[in-house]
Amino acid sequence: MLHLLEAERVGAEVVYANVQARALLLDLLAKERRAPTPGLRPLAERAGLLA
Repeated sequence: MLHLLEAERVGAEVVYANVQARALLLDLLAKERRAPTPGLRPLAERAGLLA
């Protein structure tokens, strides 16, 4: 999660356009229901994964 946030800080389009980063975000979102992860949902929204 920290690496994804840092990548977004350096270049927001990196997370938005990178297929692997988006897949990782989707995987983290699926697991988040068990344990909340700070910053995950806002990052996923900015990457266009959540409406």
